[in-house]
Amino acid sequence: MTLKLPGVALALFVGVWGAGIGRASAQEPQPQTTTAPPDQPAPQAATEETSPGRKWPPFGIGIGPGVLGLVPTGDSTNPQASLTVVGRFIRSRRRPAGLVPALRFSLGGQKTELITSNAVAYGSVHVRPLMGGVGWSQPIADRVSTVFSVVVGYSWNGLDLSDLKTSGRPRLTEPGAVVSVGNSFATELSSRLWFDVTNRVSLMAGLSFLHTRPELTLNDGTTRPWSADQLRLQTGIAFTILKPRH
Repeated sequence: MTLKLPGVALALFVGVWGAGIGRASAQEPQPQTTTAPPDQPAPQAATEETSPGRKWPPFGIGIGPGVLGLVPTGDSTNPQASLTVVGRFIRSRRRPAGLVPALRFSLGGQKTELITSNAVAYGSVHVRPLMGGVGWSQPIADRVSTVFSVVVGYSWNGLDLSDLKTSGRPRLTEPGAVVSVGNSFATELSSRLWFDVTNRVSLMAGLSFLHTRPELTLNDGTTRPWSADQLRLQTGIAFTILKPRH
């Protein structure tokens, strides 16, 4: 049997080479196909509107010293000037116009001297109103805003026959001696102008009208209403102790 060596050698070489190529192809890493993740929204920068902040109170609060001038417009006479406390509710700078709370109270009471018909002081009466309501804050210029408000409430009034101070207070002259004074309802209309010097310091000038009618009892047993109405001029400075909620 005769073998053709060149042909056999060629056939063996082709078979070995093909097997090597097959094994190499099997060992090569195959490209992986991955599914693109769904589109995700880009992160948003935190702003004052989206920050959680505090929940209450929504308004900022400012407080500071001031000067109050009282001008009686009813039965009393003589104006009075005294130190007082200035308070302010502050809206957010993003929404500066809108409703704000309004609160009025008198810590020490507003005293009026009692004068007899022959100009002798024999005591004093005082009104101590506590009122709440609502106001409207309205910007009118850069850093300048005005607040119109109305408040209603109750006035706790009293009589002090041992208080004989006769200077610097309104005066009330009655035909008979006052022996008691009743409590009364009270209302006030006001307008305040605010100028923001900085983010935390504000100047204020205001004008308001207080209306209340306590009932006086005289020593002869008769009673009469006392028109304790007042025109109130106020100025002062307020320091922000709590910024408004964003």
